[in-house]
Amino acid sequence: MNNVRSILSAIAAISCLLVVAAIGAPPVRILPVGDSITYGSATPGGYRYPLYQMLTNGGYSVDYLGTQTGNSTNGMPDNQHEGYGGFRIDQINDRLPLMAKTFSNPDAVLLMIGVNDFGQQYDLPNATNRLDSLVYDMATNWPYAKIIVSTTTEMMGTTESNLMSIYNPYLPSLVSNHVAAGRQVYFTDMHASVPNSNTYDFVHPTAAGYFKSATNWFNAISNVLGPFGSTNAPMLLRVSCLSPTNISIVYTKPVDSNATNIANYTLGGAGVTAAVYERAPGAAAQPMGCGYRRRDPKESVLHAAVNES
Repeated sequence: MNNVRSILSAIAAISCLLVVAAIGAPPVRILPVGDSITYGSATPGGYRYPLYQMLTNGGYSVDYLGTQTGNSTNGMPDNQHEGYGGFRIDQINDRLPLMAKTFSNPDAVLLMIGVNDFGQQYDLPNATNRLDSLVYDMATNWPYAKIIVSTTTEMMGTTESNLMSIYNPYLPSLVSNHVAAGRQVYFTDMHASVPNSNTYDFVHPTAAGYFKSATNWFNAISNVLGPFGSTNAPMLLRVSCLSPTNISIVYTKPVDSNATNIANYTLGGAGVTAAVYERAPGAAAQPMGCGYRRRDPKESVLHAAVNES
């Protein structure tokens, strides 16, 4: 038992030489977040449908995430999203705890929000502060996700003039500040991609406008994620004590089967006597007498036995 305690108190000492397994493209999990434009108002599938096609044609295995499934269309088998008509930035942040609880480790978050803050004239001077807080909370909950922050599409009238005076131009520096703090946050300019002439009501894009939005998102995603996901090495996500002599080590992405080579591990001075890698998504495993079920098909679980002293 003493060894297990020392292991859990010295997780930083865990070292493992891992490479991503070349076993076919794993699902790239994308979480679309925003208002009615993310929902896709008036156009079946919104930008999510053409984006799904573009990514699939590019070799990606797309797995959209979200608690919402409204506004689907034929040809898009995965319609999950977090798009809410009329939502402001603060209302998205109110839903973040549920999102974080439901989706443990998305590959990419597509965030376009703010139009309704300006349309509703809701505390406009602090709109960028609310967005900054939302991005921080997302990066804290999902430190391995690529969070792509977009400007709004082009609006009309007072809403547009306010957006362009105190919101959209400040998003690049907002993103840069998060990058400087070591967070995986990226910027894309949707305002330049989707002009107001590609809307049907001066707010919501037409099918042509959503296609332009999808093209922008595709370029932003493909710049930071390939079909096999992030080029970052697998990271340690969590460690659990299964018994006095057994622990479970969870990584953020698939790893090669040589992860079971016990020579690759040091655990606070404890000797590693065996290792079992659970590869099959969702499979139940009972290594070394301890049961453990994977909950996330993108994660890799390795079970290690240690000497007890």
